Amino acid sequence: QRINIIPIHLAVVACFPNKTFFTPELNMAGGVYFYKRNLWLSEQWQKNFPDLNYTYEYGFNNYAEVHRGRVYGARVGLGGYIALSKYIKLNLMGKYHHIIQIGREENYDDFPMDSFFEFSAGVSFFY
Repeated sequence: QRINIIPIHLAVVACFPNKTFFTPELNMAGGVYFYKRNLWLSEQWQKNFPDLNYTYEYGFNNYAEVHRGRVYGARVGLGGYIALSKYIKLNLMGKYHHIIQIGREENYDDFPMDSFFEFSAGVSFFY
């Protein structure tokens, strides 16, 4: 299964004072998640016929219908950055997303999660 999610959020970010080498950041957001969900299964079958000294092999790729839709949700995140030098920062972030069921016309039945975590790490270069 593969799911592609495009979140469109309105966010509030709080950056705290730098007291140590790590500068923390808190963010909260809410908005719409547009998604596309693909599901497939690769089947492999074998049947051995010992009297004929023959093995029948069968392979099939079974694709389910692609589901697209939108759901609403909110997230809260905690992270920050470590300044390695004046020009390089290491960014760390963890976010918790929760899907909120609002409205009847949305595609909540096709969206496979009620909540999920997102973790990210990156490097920023300043010049």
